[in-house]
Amino acid sequence: MRGGRHREHFTPEREAELLKPFLESASIGGILVVSQIKPQLEMALGREMALSSVYKLPHR
Repeated sequence: MRGGRHREHFTPEREAELLKPFLESASIGGILVVSQIKPQLEMALGREMALSSVYKLPHR
């Protein structure tokens, strides 16, 4: 099997849904605060996430 996202935590649609409130507030304030995003993502996932995974998420 080649290509694709074989180790994804969430579907692209779910990622967008989870990030939406943070992106909306960032459009007003101009900054995303990863320390606020990480706990919400971990709660939705049901386990801890690597900080690097959280940093990569908004770039997709």
